Amino acid sequence: MQPAQDIQSTKRKYFQSGNLKLSYLDYGGESLNVLLMLHGHMNDAETFTKLAAKVYGLAGDRA
Repeated sequence: MQPAQDIQSTKRKYFQSGNLKLSYLDYGGESLNVLLMLHGHMNDAETFTKLAAKVYGLAGDRA
């Protein structure tokens, strides 16, 4: 698996939900269209790095 840093604009971000601090990867883009990908129990957000690269490549510069 390739690390998330393969996509230049990838940033790890955090938010608070009650007593939990949750993290997510933002692969960038300024589009109003959002694709939310949820992983299972034993995976992490980097599971979607290759898919995000393909989706981002298909979207190109469209916003």
